[in-house]
Amino acid sequence: MSFRKTLVASSLAALLGVGALLSAPAAQATSNTGAVWALLAYPDSLSDNAASDSDGYFCSLCHLTEAGAGYNPYGNAMRPYISLGSTQAEILAAFQAIEGLNSDADPGGFTNIAEINAHTQPGWTEGDAVPNPLLDNLLDPVAAVADIAVDPVVLDFGSVVLGASEQAEITISNEGSADLTVTSLTLTNDTVFAMGTMSPTPPIVIAAGKSENIGVFYTPDDTNPDNGSLLIGSDDPDEPEVSVALSGTGFVTDLACLPVVDPTKLAFGQVLVNNTLQLPVTLTNYGVGTCNVRLRVPRCVDSEFVLTSATPVALGAGESTIVTVAFTPINVGENQCRLEVNTQSTDVTVPMSGEGVLTLPTDLDIVEFTARAAVSLTRSTNLVVPLSIIIINNGTEYGAGTLTVTGKQNGVEFVHQVVKVSDLPGDTKSKKIKLQYYIPTEVGEIAWTATLQDGDPDEDVATAVTLVKK
Repeated sequence: MSFRKTLVASSLAALLGVGALLSAPAAQATSNTGAVWALLAYPDSLSDNAASDSDGYFCSLCHLTEAGAGYNPYGNAMRPYISLGSTQAEILAAFQAIEGLNSDADPGGFTNIAEINAHTQPGWTEGDAVPNPLLDNLLDPVAAVADIAVDPVVLDFGSVVLGASEQAEITISNEGSADLTVTSLTLTNDTVFAMGTMSPTPPIVIAAGKSENIGVFYTPDDTNPDNGSLLIGSDDPDEPEVSVALSGTGFVTDLACLPVVDPTKLAFGQVLVNNTLQLPVTLTNYGVGTCNVRLRVPRCVDSEFVLTSATPVALGAGESTIVTVAFTPINVGENQCRLEVNTQSTDVTVPMSGEGVLTLPTDLDIVEFTARAAVSLTRSTNLVVPLSIIIINNGTEYGAGTLTVTGKQNGVEFVHQVVKVSDLPGDTKSKKIKLQYYIPTEVGEIAWTATLQDGDPDEDVATAVTLVKK
């Protein structure tokens, strides 16, 4: 719904049917409410039937009880959100806040915004007089559809040192009224461009009004400019495929220390107040010498962001280390901070954000974690260790989290991968996630651990074991 004018006090009184207006003479009610409603809610409509309601029942048709004795539930819910002088944005927010209510109690249960956007609320028929009562003459709303939006559609990685990988995010949003299913993610020039390790695997279902971040890596193999594209296929009826242009250039460095962080920002999302969510950051030295690294998280919002890893760190050429930052909100609201990476040659900043909440309807849980039970180093057909995890959303809203999978063999622990996972609420089917496989190089038992962090208070941990034989 498009609101084109800022509501002034007189317009609000007319539009909302403030008590005095609804009891006003018919001519006065018609001239005020009809004109304002036609301008505000139907600026592009060819019909002004509701505005020509000569009986003055304009407000009562949808927002009073059928007998006209008082407001229906929608009308009662709407009034507290609106005050004289409210802006367009506040009016739209008020509609959205009570969108779950059925405006006019029609049998189909269609919500207010759906009917308004489709010009299908009771009686809105071009060329026809407004029926009275309207409940006897309903129109069918248009079918809900998905509407994809991608940002950005041009992604330039700039100059990246040879041997290093730079990751950037692409946001896929659903601006429609039905679920959007991303059916495919296809890269061209995939020798230098690759999907990020935290990117979900299609099919990806994105609820109306929600979004999903897709990571893309650029790893140059020479100093020539590189170009490619990411083709995003979906069930959007108007845009079944959206292309994102990719570009970048590799360069050779003679710096002794060249630190690169992954990811380039940390988004903790919603976390319950006084609960903790931890996220990892991988730091790699792509220089030709040694990086003397000092890590620091400044005091931000009562120290709700805390670096849990030791510092300083010395990284030789090509070496990496993983550091962890914890977010523990102590108050409700959005918070921001940063991780500062200081070296002798350059400094890198990783922005961080998180929101403290009192209730968290998201609840992703691990149903099953599987790994091949045994492999043999001498049998190439039985050497790969596939890993998969099944999750389910037991919450009431769309949920997203971070899945960290580690393996420990012969006393040495290594982080295998970090994956972003998500699922829709009320999904009766569990969602299976195939992880990157692992090829062992030595004999010994591998103890796998999968930890799912989604901000809810319960800790989701699952384990598996692989026996590596000769």
